[in-house]
Amino acid sequence: MNRTAVFRLIKTGELQSIKDEGYRLIPVWALRDFARSLEAKVGLTREEAA
Repeated sequence: MNRTAVFRLIKTGELQSIKDEGYRLIPVWALRDFARSLEAKVGLTREEAA
């Protein structure tokens, strides 16, 4: 996933981020939430996605 796609996801609220001292950070929990939302969107269970 490229930088433009990541910033688009942040802008649309699909991926959460935190700003700290000028840096934009994406916490692990936000990546997990995003991955779960993708799995739900396509109807995969955790076992199927692995």
